Amino acid sequence: DDARFAGLLGQARQALSAARTAHETALREAKRTADKLQILRHMQQSYEGFGRAVRAVLKSTAPWHKGVAGAVAELLTVPEEYVTALSTALAGSQQHIVTEDTETAKAAIGYLKAQKLGRATFLPLSTIQVRQPSDADAVRSMTGAVGWANELVTTDAKYRRVADHLLARTLVVDTLDHALAIARETRYRLRIVTLDGELLSPGGSLTGGSRGHKEGSYLGRQGEIAALEKEQAAAAKETAARQKEEDDARAAYSTCQ
Repeated sequence: DDARFAGLLGQARQALSAARTAHETALREAKRTADKLQILRHMQQSYEGFGRAVRAVLKSTAPWHKGVAGAVAELLTVPEEYVTALSTALAGSQQHIVTEDTETAKAAIGYLKAQKLGRATFLPLSTIQVRQPSDADAVRSMTGAVGWANELVTTDAKYRRVADHLLARTLVVDTLDHALAIARETRYRLRIVTLDGELLSPGGSLTGGSRGHKEGSYLGRQGEIAALEKEQAAAAKETAARQKEEDDARAAYSTCQ
């Protein structure tokens, strides 16, 4: 009986040790995810990577600021698989500032001039125009075409005009070979971007090469934050499960003693 008891006690001790190790591992992973999420959220809140003038306008507490909707990148949601393409398509316009009207834009420009903070581009909702390609449907059906860039982003209805203004004439294509074929077929009059971020401009110029990490762009961080938030939720469940296993193992060990 003593031998049997010692064997059961040893098994219980091993089970508790294993459960404790699993719980500690889950806690470390949860902390790693939480820390990364905190860093990325801070980068977003501080407009990391944005120009000085843009940051100044977005953070201003002046009365005219109530008419500032935000930077373009803040107002658009881009699926993870299109982040590279849309970051390329938007380029510097990610930092353009959307305002309710021209009066707000005028006041913000006056503020930048008075404070000598630099320049920014404004998109007043009351004046921006949208130009749609005349052959949009035909082009969208060409081999390799993923869709017009404005169709691949989501935004509040109020800001749909912003997405259309910036992206309605940019075609997203799956590969560079297909992009080149479409460019030839349309006589190099389209602006085309590939999923890997190559850019074909009207007239035939081609831009491509290696890119920085997605954390370098506001849109890239948005996607990473969304993924980490899902990881965090899963980590919380995992940690709770490992905690219960450790508690059960500790109770079983106590019973054996």
